[in-house]
Amino acid sequence: MNRFLFLRNFSKKWTFLGEKTEKSKDFMVNLMEKLGKKIKFIGGRSFYQELSFIEAFMTKENITIVYPSCYSHKRISLRFRLFIEKEMGRHTMIMIILIATLPFSAILGLLPGPNIIFWTELLMLYVYFKAVKGLKVILKNAKLIPDETLGKWEINEKNEESLKNLKERFSIENLELLKS
Repeated sequence: MNRFLFLRNFSKKWTFLGEKTEKSKDFMVNLMEKLGKKIKFIGGRSFYQELSFIEAFMTKENITIVYPSCYSHKRISLRFRLFIEKEMGRHTMIMIILIATLPFSAILGLLPGPNIIFWTELLMLYVYFKAVKGLKVILKNAKLIPDETLGKWEINEKNEESLKNLKERFSIENLELLKS
């Protein structure tokens, strides 16, 4: 069973993060985790959201999403559904743009040297395709569960001490991304 967090970061934007699992079965997720520490152009929070969406696609069942208990279930389910729909729209638009620019980057392959642009576009297309599949699985199989620790963190000031409490409660190593 995989647990995911749906909470607000310091700038009041909703964030979807997944707990760290032992070792992923997917080659792409392992590659992205290795590159994630070196690649900064995709942005930290969105990068780990993509990984969480892909992890959700690979689990396909028993997807538990933990949210702050200070919000009502009705409000969170609506907010979560809107968040997922918005992400699916954004991912689909990015995939359309990548597919439209793929022939131009393939033409650049005629130049001598490695065709980095083409392979980067293919990698990004694959990641976004898997993420859209993960978003569909999340929308279909998600079970929302309130959590007191997240509720206290949401109500109180979001400081370093409360962030340490979250790290103790959940096995997510990238909670520092909530600051950005």
